[in-house]
Amino acid sequence: MTTGAQHLRNWAVRRFPNTRRLNQDVADYFGWNKSIASAYLNGVRVPELRIALRIQKETGIPVESWVSTEGDASVRAVPAAGDNHSVRNE
Repeated sequence: MTTGAQHLRNWAVRRFPNTRRLNQDVADYFGWNKSIASAYLNGVRVPELRIALRIQKETGIPVESWVSTEGDASVRAVPAAGDNHSVRNE
């Protein structure tokens, strides 16, 4: 199964084909900060449900693609709104 991060990266490469700043372009498109965009694109973090629903609406990426079926505790949902919404894996 293709992960949400892989879907998002594939979408971003198609949406911004000539960019050298993919993380920033995705961040600008969705109104996120660059570190959140990078975390989503690299599969380090997964979006919370309301953000996953927005991603689905904007890109067609299914919400279900963000759900881990392997029980990976190292990846957690994090809000995308801004700089003050970080989640630490402890």
